[in-house]
Amino acid sequence: MPFVGNLPIGEIQFRVLAADPNAAKMPRTANSPGRYLLGDRTHLLVRQLTESDRRSNNARIAFLSPNPIVASAHEAYEITLPDGLESYTFIWERGTGVLWLVTKGVVRSYDFTNPSQVQETRFEPGSMINIPEHLHEALGDSRSLLNAPAEP
Repeated sequence: MPFVGNLPIGEIQFRVLAADPNAAKMPRTANSPGRYLLGDRTHLLVRQLTESDRRSNNARIAFLSPNPIVASAHEAYEITLPDGLESYTFIWERGTGVLWLVTKGVVRSYDFTNPSQVQETRFEPGSMINIPEHLHEALGDSRSLLNAPAEP
């Protein structure tokens, strides 16, 4: 609601909660463009390009150098994503070296523990049994992608 005028000065109270010791290990998800932290010096970069009525998505796992002045010795690993909105979901647990991708009817895993040789495994038709059980709850509404027919 629009407001014009002076606000009265008042007392501010904050409620401080204890830090969750397990917060760093909580499963993370990504289903939109952005930069996401996968682990120490490893990021997931997701882009979306919009041209007229088409939205194309792509992603890559980027390996950062320990020295910010020196380029990384490892090439980024490119990941093909389906076009459109809400057409994919990434899920991971920081520091494990494995990234999961759920698209329509397909589950893929990317083991990047060795940045020189990222291992992609494709499960088609994909289902929840292909994803580690402790990550299931974090998938939330993205589970519906698994019930959709796979796209070529």
